[in-house]
Amino acid sequence: MVMRFKISQTIDTDRSIVIAVDNVLERFIAINDSEHLLNEEQILRVATDQSKVNPSLHHYTVNDRVGGDMNENSKLFKQAQNRVENAARNNFWIHLTCAGLGILRKPDFDIALIDEASQITEPCALIPLVKGTKRAVIVGDHVQLRPTVKGMGKPLQYDISLLERLYTNKEDTPDGLSKTMLDVQYRSPRILNIFPSNEFYEGQLKTHESNAEVSTFMSLSQFPWPTENGTIIPTVFIQCSEQEDEDGGRSKSNKGQIEVISRVHPLITSQRPDTPIEPKLAELKIAVLSPYTKQIDALKRKLPSSIRCSTIDSFQGRESDIVIFSTVRCNVSGEVGFLDDPRRLNVMWTRARLALIIVGDRGTMSTNQQWKRALDACTEVVLPTVSNA
Repeated sequence: MVMRFKISQTIDTDRSIVIAVDNVLERFIAINDSEHLLNEEQILRVATDQSKVNPSLHHYTVNDRVGGDMNENSKLFKQAQNRVENAARNNFWIHLTCAGLGILRKPDFDIALIDEASQITEPCALIPLVKGTKRAVIVGDHVQLRPTVKGMGKPLQYDISLLERLYTNKEDTPDGLSKTMLDVQYRSPRILNIFPSNEFYEGQLKTHESNAEVSTFMSLSQFPWPTENGTIIPTVFIQCSEQEDEDGGRSKSNKGQIEVISRVHPLITSQRPDTPIEPKLAELKIAVLSPYTKQIDALKRKLPSSIRCSTIDSFQGRESDIVIFSTVRCNVSGEVGFLDDPRRLNVMWTRARLALIIVGDRGTMSTNQQWKRALDACTEVVLPTVSNA
């Protein structure tokens, strides 16, 4: 028997949380296609803003099922409520964010599965738990980014999630509550996992054997990947000594790092002469991350549209084959700004499936001891000289 489930997250306006719901739905659909657990009509995506839902998933949404925007038409809204209530009674699988609970005032659920729970405030996490839930599974990573709060929220510890509070509680575990660490990661090769495992997870984060080795096809590219005993080292640092901008704004950029990154991309995807044809190079998914919106905006104008450019905070929960990170900061005072947040470093490092390339100034970043350890865990490379001929 398929029990009733609800995937619940924080507010729809938080784009990364909406993405997390869609990611879970996409993976469930892939499993369902092969296992035939549910009919398509039994899978329902509830969203208060359909524009934020992945277009490929729109036909699973309540809006599509009722034939219009439920928020713009009271008749359609009533139809949507009836459809959701019927879904809850008939063992459907419902995916939504906590904001989506606005349409779910009446139905209760047997089980609540709250994903990315470290990114939602405690009151938000409690919303799905009062919907008649008999069992709840709260999943997240409390050493990655916390919920974003404003004003006095942080001093009052309003940014500590329910997951973090329960998981880090050193007192006796309350009756009916158990906690565990999912200690095997399937995303990146073992060598890329060493630093975050030691730095953030007390050396307990292991790599599954299915993805333990570094992909050999990358050695065919023109990018100067360092090697050790014939194996590519996928953690790379590129020194850029150009100073960050000094316009006094809150957000920052660094033109020198943008130029370096614009050279890195074609090297990664271009094949070395006299090597076997390797179409995978051109198919690599590349993401460029930075802590500053101003730098991301400049990168978007400079790089091909096929490259995803995003702030670290917006990329939590996502992944890419190659991650290129622009630190931006390069100044005589050695200020690293909010890059001193270890959670932000953790998120950045753990997004890559194959390799991570960091572009920055070692002198500036090494004023922070954790960043010094991070750069020491990388192998520095120098890009090939550009010919003017």
